[in-house]
Amino acid sequence: MSTQQAFLFVLAGTAILAGGGRAQDLPTLPYSTPNPVPLRDDLVDGVDNPVQINKRLASDWIVRPSPAGCCGPTGKNGPIGWETYVRTGVAFPLSGNIFGDNLQPGWNISGGGRALFFNPEADKAWVVDVGISNTHFNSRNRNNVVTLLNMPDPRNASATEVQRNGGRPFPTIPSVDTGINSLNLTSANLSLGREIYLLGNAEQEENNWRAGWDFGGRWGNCKLQPTNYLHLNDVFGSVFLAAHTDIEIPWGACVLQFGTRFEWDYTWTDILQPQNNGDITMFNLLFTGGIRF
Repeated sequence: MSTQQAFLFVLAGTAILAGGGRAQDLPTLPYSTPNPVPLRDDLVDGVDNPVQINKRLASDWIVRPSPAGCCGPTGKNGPIGWETYVRTGVAFPLSGNIFGDNLQPGWNISGGGRALFFNPEADKAWVVDVGISNTHFNSRNRNNVVTLLNMPDPRNASATEVQRNGGRPFPTIPSVDTGINSLNLTSANLSLGREIYLLGNAEQEENNWRAGWDFGGRWGNCKLQPTNYLHLNDVFGSVFLAAHTDIEIPWGACVLQFGTRFEWDYTWTDILQPQNNGDITMFNLLFTGGIRF
């Protein structure tokens, strides 16, 4: 028998023995597979379980387990709330003075915060409002409408011009006839007021409607851009009386606010010099967006 035939004979015998063999059985386990453990009631969130595993992904402040505005500080006679706001709208100068006769309606934007001191029923509140505002007017008449007296020569602001004048300042200009290009008013505001909720109290979870009023004052800086002179700056003061109405929409732990505000405003300033009437009476129509906490 050749070597090749002997190799084939051995290979065939090995295959026959392997096919006839029986695999060894796995040993039997001495225990059975356990059943799933039922969920324990004491680990489920609920009123009856004060100590629980917290499964929420968001905080209680966001998911709001209590009504909006319910958990703020409490005053002697009721809760205390606070809110922030932004207002914007149109300022209408009334005729009867230099600015009122020559300015177009302007644009107002303001923002601030309010503290609300509620009664025990939380349906009325006294309000303290602190904010800032800016109002800008453009002119509708750039003809000369005012005379300014004893004005500094603008060339004195240039060292080059003064040097060309032999180092001597230019004399005061006796009078300048000028028109108005624009007027800008920027101020800090403080007011006191009253808020009344008309569809329930401020802590309810449904939409609400409120109305109120306030009065106060402003103090700030005004900037005038004349047509024939450099810009002028001066301080100004104002008093105002306002009424407003707002819709409130609960949203999480906050209350969203959208409303309308009407203001009467009287502003006095000497930016046109005392011999000219630089006071302004205006009526403002503003739209409000805010958040109460």
